[in-house]
Amino acid sequence: MKPEVSCLNTRAFIDYVRGRNPENLHLLWEPIKGKLPEGEDPERFLSDSNNWISVKLNRDIMEQTKKATSDEMAVYKAGFESVRQRKLGYVERILVRAFLTPKHALLNAQKINDKFNRSKRVEIVEASNTHGVVRLHWFKELPLTRDFCLMNKGAYQAMLTVWDLPPARLEERVCFFEGGPYCEYEIWWDKKPLWKYFLRRRRVKREVLDSLIKEMKRDKDLMRHKYEQIAKLNAELDKKVAYLMSLQEVSRAVASSLDEQRLIQTIMDLLTSVMHFDWAILFLVGDTRERLRLAQAVGAMDESLECLKDDQISLERLSNIIARVAATGIPRFVKDVGKNLAAAPLIVRNKVIGVLAGVMPGDKAEMGEPDLNLLMTFSNHIAIAIENARLHRDLEKTYLLFVGNCT
Repeated sequence: MKPEVSCLNTRAFIDYVRGRNPENLHLLWEPIKGKLPEGEDPERFLSDSNNWISVKLNRDIMEQTKKATSDEMAVYKAGFESVRQRKLGYVERILVRAFLTPKHALLNAQKINDKFNRSKRVEIVEASNTHGVVRLHWFKELPLTRDFCLMNKGAYQAMLTVWDLPPARLEERVCFFEGGPYCEYEIWWDKKPLWKYFLRRRRVKREVLDSLIKEMKRDKDLMRHKYEQIAKLNAELDKKVAYLMSLQEVSRAVASSLDEQRLIQTIMDLLTSVMHFDWAILFLVGDTRERLRLAQAVGAMDESLECLKDDQISLERLSNIIARVAATGIPRFVKDVGKNLAAAPLIVRNKVIGVLAGVMPGDKAEMGEPDLNLLMTFSNHIAIAIENARLHRDLEKTYLLFVGNCT
């Protein structure tokens, strides 16, 4: 997403909809679906003033705000209320209250604007103690709509309430979205004795401090959430690196050896390490394709696994997960109280020749798609190793038979 609009703006829409139609708040998340990192909460993201989004996405959220409230003027009202109710965050409050009077704030409008968006340039044509003329020069290359103008009108009109004055009287002289070169607002407000501004500045110090503490706590919570997300992403990245390294090692082993048993042992050792299986087992389909026999096992052998060493499983016994995977060719994951079993078919030339299965601790809730894909990759490598070893043995037999006949 292009960093063109601070989420301080979208927070104003969220607060406005929550205050009027909270049941429709979910509509504001629609435009951002699929555009956030996995697990990121859209409300949390769009409420964090440290995040920035594109003009296009902000435009779509404005449309959803009108839809959620059934009000075409909802964007204007959200802009107005966000300032009047002091909801634009401590950054703006410090900026605005740092200026003694509305005139001083107006003269610094560009500085304030740059904290929240990069969609326009602000020109102050005139500024006095009770009157001002502002021009908004919108950047023509951006996909802007009149809603951007409406939100600004609401914010400028409510700006006077920061100094405990009534909302300003505002008249739009020119509108960019109606063919003008810019949007021009003429603003009037009531005069207030200068000494009252000084008194108010002293009075609001505590209010600003309380606001700072509240916003800093909010930011702290957001930072904690981001840290947890980053930690999760780092763990997933480490897991993917381990997957790739193990697959590289498996590929190297398959390419460098035709010893079937050694290859299977190497691959299954890597499998238990990377997938964190307690143990893994390999069943192969017999020549008559009626039964499965245990061919290899690695890991912590318990009594149940020891019993399988000389056992065979009928392919018709579909109540058994191993037989079911062999019959269908579809990987399975079964969660149990103490242990969880994952099984994947070994397929060669569209024919199942065996099943690879592993047991993991019961506290692992479920296997994700990457885990199942990795299990299938390991089973494919074992299938290739077995097929190559068998082809090599067949070639050796054919060669020896040919040599024997020649002699």
